[in-house]
Amino acid sequence: MKIRIKPFQNYIVAFVIICSIVITIFSSFEIQSEGNYQDETPQSLIDKELDKRLTKYRNRLLDKCKKEAIEEAILYTDSIVAEMMNLHANDTLYFPKKPNRPLAPQLIQLNDSTSIQPIIK
Repeated sequence: MKIRIKPFQNYIVAFVIICSIVITIFSSFEIQSEGNYQDETPQSLIDKELDKRLTKYRNRLLDKCKKEAIEEAILYTDSIVAEMMNLHANDTLYFPKKPNRPLAPQLIQLNDSTSIQPIIK
């Protein structure tokens, strides 16, 4: 004999299975009760929350400063590049300047005692 389940009963069975899985999963997590905070004073809780907020504030301030520094550096770099391009805009080719010519050495005086004679006789 085969048991027939109506379509509506399929949904009920699936709902029961899903509910049991969810209950099993959530029961495995440890739930913190307010009893855990009995050891801490209200002042210590306030201090912890204040530290969290100060840390968040410092991080936001640091991120803001970093963004401003990067934007300023980008503007500075762009202005330097634009100025360099304007300096050489009129030239079709940019050649570096010629180096200065070194000073000529003094003439060397030879002590030659021989007389001058023609090469071809």
